[in-house]
Amino acid sequence: MVRQHDARSSSARFWVVIGTLFMVTAVLILLVWADVQRTFGI
Repeated sequence: MVRQHDARSSSARFWVVIGTLFMVTAVLILLVWADVQRTFGI
């Protein structure tokens, strides 16, 4: 059986990882979009 505290910290760690991946993805998309705009003059 998993203790309640372990489950809670596991859930928090999951959301931290999801949030970090989301931020990294957003930054990459913005960088690529800026590069595309500069290249094609959109």
